[in-house]
Amino acid sequence: MKAWLATLALVPMLGACGGEEAKNTAQQATALTAGQWEVTAETVSTEITEAGGEPVIATKAGERTVQQVCVGTEERVPAALFANTGEQCEFADYWVRNGRINNTVRCTREGSEGTISHIAEGTFQAESFEARRATTTAMAGPGDVRIESRLTGRRTGACPAQPAAPQAG
Repeated sequence: MKAWLATLALVPMLGACGGEEAKNTAQQATALTAGQWEVTAETVSTEITEAGGEPVIATKAGERTVQQVCVGTEERVPAALFANTGEQCEFADYWVRNGRINNTVRCTREGSEGTISHIAEGTFQAESFEARRATTTAMAGPGDVRIESRLTGRRTGACPAQPAAPQAG
C-alpha cells in the first residue's frame, strides 16, 4: 500500500517532465517570417588588431546602429540581416532554422580593399531574433579591427512596396 501511495505521489511530477520542453518546442520557429525587419546592432567591444591606420569600421562600445531589411520568402534570409549598412555580402556558412542562428557572412565595402567577416550565433522566434556577432576585418592596409556586437531583430510589418517598372509603350 505504501509503495502504491509513493507511486501515486510521483504521477504529477511525471506529468511535468517534458512539459517545459514541449512548450519550448511549440514556440520554436522553423524560419523567420517574411516582411520588414528592424535590426539593431549594439557594439559591446572594439579592439584594433593592426595599428597604424583608420579602422574601416570605427565604432565604440555602447554605440547602436539600426537598419531596415526586407526578408522575402526565399529559402535563405538576406545576408544584410547580419551585416552592416553599406556592405555587399554573401553567406560563407548558413544555418538559420529550428530556432537557431549560426552563420558566417563575408562582406566588402565600396572604397575599401579587403574583407569584413561577421559570425553570428543566436536564437530566433518567428518575428524576433537575438544574436552575438563577432566581426573581423582583413583589409589591404593597416587598421584592422575585431568587434563584438549584440544583434536584436524584430519584424515590423510588410516590406515596402517596390515601384512598378516602367512599361514599354
